[in-house]
Amino acid sequence: MATGEIIRYLSDDDEHVPGIMFYAVQYFNNYSDVDILFGQVITYYEDVTGNVVISDNAHRGTDSIALSNFIRHHRPLPKSETVFFRRKVIDQIGFFDTIRGADYDYWAHAYSAGLKLAIADDVFVHGFRYESGEQGLVDAYRGTVFTSLALAQRYGTWFDKLYVWVLLPFQLLKYEFIQVMPPNLVRSLRQQLWRWRQNKVPSVSS
Repeated sequence: MATGEIIRYLSDDDEHVPGIMFYAVQYFNNYSDVDILFGQVITYYEDVTGNVVISDNAHRGTDSIALSNFIRHHRPLPKSETVFFRRKVIDQIGFFDTIRGADYDYWAHAYSAGLKLAIADDVFVHGFRYESGEQGLVDAYRGTVFTSLALAQRYGTWFDKLYVWVLLPFQLLKYEFIQVMPPNLVRSLRQQLWRWRQNKVPSVSS
């Protein structure tokens, strides 16, 4: 339905930073070789008590938008909701597939088709997660593990396939534990992980 030359990808529970539409237009005008543009994201987490904290403000670099990372997730994944892309991407590779994780499949497809991906240092999006609905998302998280396997089969090297196969049982086991663990313990472990990441990984601010 979009009629413009630049397409914006955004989920309904995320907010783009004011002025970012103008930024994207300028970026594409200045870098005519770039087909897909990612940005940075700050993700906020609200627990059942109403407490809101920053859960992710890790800086994403070029290694985050590499094909291997879309498959293996060994670096912080870029947030799909930050993406702007040219209409020519659709003209060249078509529409999204209807698999779970279709967004990352699409970026991997574009990468493997020779289109150019770039990532800006500016924050494009404020994202939100809510503890109250998280237990119902375990099946979705579990599905992303199999999406990685599908991406490895479609676009990956033999090493990507081996990497995913080796880690697959551990990833599935992690979600099984999350589903049966007391919510207070899950929340505490998450917060410890977020603090560790903030101390170890370069962060962004907005």
